[in-house]
Amino acid sequence: MIRRLVPFLLALMLACPLTAHAEAPHAVGQMLGTEVHEPGWSTWIPLNQFEVAPGVYNYAVIDAKVAQARAAGAVLQIQLIAYTSDVDRQPFFIDWAPSFYPPAYVLESGSYSALVPPYDNSTWRNAYLQAGAAFAKHCDAIPEIVSVIVCTGMDGETQYTKNFGADWQAIARQEHSRIELEFGKFVYTAMDVYAGAVSRVQLHLNCAPGAGDRMQRAEYADALGIALKHSGMLPDMDSDTGYGNYTGSWDHIRAYPANCWVESPTGNGNAEWMYWAMLRGLTVHPLGMDVHKEFFNRVDPWILNWVGSYVNRTVADTPGAWVVFRDMEYLLVSWGSGGVSGKPGPHLFYMTVAGDWEAVDKVDLPAGRDHPYYARQAGLVTRVELNVNDGIVGGRLRLIYLDHGTSLFTVNAGSGVWTLQRHNTGDWVVVSMPLDGWMPAQSIIIQAGDGLYVHLAEVKSNATPTATPSRTATPPPTPTKAPTVTATLATVTFTITPKPETATPTISVSATNAPTGTPGSTQTPWIITATPEIWEARLDQVCRDAADMGIMVHVTAIYDWRMNAGYGR
Repeated sequence: MIRRLVPFLLALMLACPLTAHAEAPHAVGQMLGTEVHEPGWSTWIPLNQFEVAPGVYNYAVIDAKVAQARAAGAVLQIQLIAYTSDVDRQPFFIDWAPSFYPPAYVLESGSYSALVPPYDNSTWRNAYLQAGAAFAKHCDAIPEIVSVIVCTGMDGETQYTKNFGADWQAIARQEHSRIELEFGKFVYTAMDVYAGAVSRVQLHLNCAPGAGDRMQRAEYADALGIALKHSGMLPDMDSDTGYGNYTGSWDHIRAYPANCWVESPTGNGNAEWMYWAMLRGLTVHPLGMDVHKEFFNRVDPWILNWVGSYVNRTVADTPGAWVVFRDMEYLLVSWGSGGVSGKPGPHLFYMTVAGDWEAVDKVDLPAGRDHPYYARQAGLVTRVELNVNDGIVGGRLRLIYLDHGTSLFTVNAGSGVWTLQRHNTGDWVVVSMPLDGWMPAQSIIIQAGDGLYVHLAEVKSNATPTATPSRTATPPPTPTKAPTVTATLATVTFTITPKPETATPTISVSATNAPTGTPGSTQTPWIITATPEIWEARLDQVCRDAADMGIMVHVTAIYDWRMNAGYGR
């Protein structure tokens, strides 16, 4: 069943690509955004279901999926695949080519065997290209289809096989000496053929594999208006970034990011792993993101909603800008002429960070290591300056940090200086504060003499300014209007009515020990300690409302309402 979570969050039916069968709904991932911010799914069609006789194409299999999408108000990313990486049988992998195509090669290694298409056979290549052109041309005329993959090799990616159980690539080269060469040429020909078949739909090349060729393939694709897709969206990987003559797994995406698409490689992993994988994907500002169905079973809706809100966003319509403090999980390995490492530095989205901070791994955190999302890494901040893209006007600053120690720290934003007290609860807390008088030309400064463990700093966008100030020409004004204030702790009870499984809940708030006076008149912040029953899917709205009144919301516990309410499991 398709369940729409929010307008920009896409849900769908899915069959895992590693266990796909002809009778299954061939979806490869649930999408978190498209160019029209509607629900949808990323799906594929086996070649033998599309080409039913030589040169005879069954367009009904496409139209059936479009009808499903249209009925659900959904959109599609779609591809025509001849070869998938299924390993639940012998021989390994599935050849989806019709029986009238030249047969796949059977490779053997000990007790294992595997199939690989005859990419060195011109009859096979030409038939697949002709089918691809017909497929793409038909899809181009259907508005619900927003992306078509230029399918080349296994799983639609730019590799002719994968090494599972044996080095099948080496065996294929040894037994069929021209297969690698002909497949390499086939990738470029396929791009030409697909580009010539469409005029509207966005084409994507699933171009992550092949360090020696991916930058050249990406450059060729870009010249044809074909965007890139990366199906290796992980929290980090040992070859994320290349050095010297080696092209890392994400280097070509960084070089040609326009309209790129990202996808999870697996549905394995816990909620933290999935959250940090999606953070990695967001850093390239993707047009779309599709993930395995397990993401929707394990990751809380408020996290998916937040991620989805940043898919396919530009400066003109982004809900904000942010930094996640972290650094490479895989250190540099060098071999002289080249090298690889994990992704260096923080995750950035229309924001930069400079100053004194260092990444801290979970095992070295003094507290909060059991948080389901935030604790994979953090930044120990002494003094940093956050700078936001000039096209974004921020209405409030959202800060997620570890409440460790009891000393004060300050946030200097435009004409306001906030001084916050820590209470040594050992919890990860969320603070939201208004950015009155702040403009993108000004740095936001976070300062903590003894260090503050920060997960995320996010400037939530207010509106796009009519005139963008220059960061270099207009110096930040001296903060003189707002006094430095110390936050007062308030005790707050959140009541959720009705229960989440029956309807969208509303939250009523009652407070004791709250600051006296009218909130907002002096911009005195409140820090609100939430009871564990808070459902953070609605907390963000509470933060927004509180920020408008000069109130800051301090969350000390997050409650997994799905597990306890029996909802969504």
